[in-house]
Order: sequence, then C-alpha cells, then structure tokens
Amino acid sequence: MSDSKQPDLQTSIVQPDDRITPGFESFAVPVVRGSTVVFPNLKAMRDLVWSDDSKWRYGLHGTPTTMTLAQRLAAIEGGECALLQPSGLAAISNVYFGLVKSGDHVLIPDNVYGPNRDHADWFAADFGLDVTYYATIR
Repeated sequence: MSDSKQPDLQTSIVQPDDRITPGFESFAVPVVRGSTVVFPNLKAMRDLVWSDDSKWRYGLHGTPTTMTLAQRLAAIEGGECALLQPSGLAAISNVYFGLVKSGDHVLIPDNVYGPNRDHADWFAADFGLDVTYYATIR
C-alpha cells in the first residue's frame, strides 16, 4: 500500500522538489544545457516564432550560457555579436556558405583538416567551386 503523501517516483524525477538555498551569486555563469526546452503549455510552443532569438526554443539555438559566452566574446573582440558554432566543421561550412559562390576559386592548404578537404570537394562538386590544394612546405 502506497502512502498518499509520497509523490509518484516518475513525477519526482521530472519535477523534483529542489531545495537549493536562494541568494547564491557568482561571477561565473551557470552551465545551462538545453536539449529540451519546457513551455508552459502546447499552445505556447505552437505560437512561438522559431526565428525569434528573444525567446528560448531549443538548446541548439542558444541557452543562457551560450548567449552569455557569445556576448562576452563579442565584447572582447570589439564586435556587436558573435556566432558560436557547435563544431569546427560547422564553422568551416559557415565560411563557405557566407563567402563563396558558384564559380569561385578557393585555395586550400594541402595539409588541411581532413573533414574540411572532404567538405571542399563536396562544395566543388555540388556547388561548382574551383578548388585548388597547395603545398604549404617546400
């Protein structure tokens, strides 16, 4: 027989009764992971404008941690904003998509990061780039 005062274990796991002492402050920003963002109800989720960066919608689009990091990096570099990337290859892809168009000639060091070479070859084949790999050491 279960005690009616005891919460269901499954409910307790997803909605814990946190007992964190309020008032803690630190210069370090807490790490917020956001693979799942909680909405107050289904209507709020459906009404969300997914391109609106002023609302949290999915961790890949940013969390308080990543937004703070981007703002601080931009401030250090004297910029207005910074774009964080989830991987090196994502950053490389943004350079291609942002700066290169069909018919452009791209020079890439022969000793480039392997996935970048594969990526450049793919861009050359599918987007009509002219890619030249050059030796960096003579």
